[in-house]
Amino acid sequence: MLGFLGGAAIARAQEDSGSMKVSDLRVEWQLQSTRGNYRNYCGRVYNERPVPARTVVLLFEGLDGSGRTVTRRSAEVIGGVQASSSSIFCLLVPAEGASAYRVSVPTIDWGGFGQ
Repeated sequence: MLGFLGGAAIARAQEDSGSMKVSDLRVEWQLQSTRGNYRNYCGRVYNERPVPARTVVLLFEGLDGSGRTVTRRSAEVIGGVQASSSSIFCLLVPAEGASAYRVSVPTIDWGGFGQ
């Protein structure tokens, strides 16, 4: 079953770390380093379901001072997130023009056939 979560899966990261929960996934992130015009956010995705989350896509959107999206970067959590477990991620996001970030999980593919 493919879950498309849109607005329900949003948290604002105005600080250098944060967390959010959507469905049975919890996402935590922290700024690891700044490289030129990019910020490297790393974190962990926790799966509380007894089935794997095979496809988990994270989206970081950079917002300007008025809340308008000025940058966008997404990535799939490599290998998904096994049942009742966690996986790590790192994502290099553009910093230019962004005063805050909106974090969402637009896609989750729970389990599958034979589960």
